Amino acid sequence: MKTPRLLRAADRVAQPWRNGGGITREICCAPAAGAGESFDWRVSMAEVTGSGPFSCFPGVDRVLVVLDGRLDLDFGPQHAPVTLSSSCAPFAFAGDQAVDGSAPEGVVHDLNVMVRRDAFAAKVERVSSTVNVPENGTVLLFAGEAATVDCGDSRYHLGLCDALLLSNGGTLHLKHREGANVLLVTIVATDQPVAS
Repeated sequence: MKTPRLLRAADRVAQPWRNGGGITREICCAPAAGAGESFDWRVSMAEVTGSGPFSCFPGVDRVLVVLDGRLDLDFGPQHAPVTLSSSCAPFAFAGDQAVDGSAPEGVVHDLNVMVRRDAFAAKVERVSSTVNVPENGTVLLFAGEAATVDCGDSRYHLGLCDALLLSNGGTLHLKHREGANVLLVTIVATDQPVAS
């Protein structure tokens, strides 16, 4: 495994949503940080404080994980409404699908993964004590709260919403509070399988 890259939450810059209805903080993206709408893939955190439509991203697939709070999604007549909380599984949907979101119980923070569907696919899963890092693609370990990560001979202390960018396989050993939202994001080219 190559040396992981530590991405601190404190270094992220708040940016307005594409539709102006809220803010997001980019964790990492390709081809380069700050690519705006021209990304191939992007992982970010968003803060939802009210109600309104999600930004439309044609040709993009999204996976959403609520870190705290409750988020209600309304897709109109074509899809049943969805309620997400920190205990819910990651939720995948098309970025060009019309959807309104609301935070009826107060501020919601979420992790948002977006990929160009003609070139990339993404998988997001909760992980616990041992993580086998896939050898292909881009892998991000996101700590919804404090965690310690042992990677080979190195130890990383992750604070709230810190992340590790990983590559080339390997095994991680994690220590964190039981039930903590520690997430593994795997992004691969569509001609490669998403690791299971």
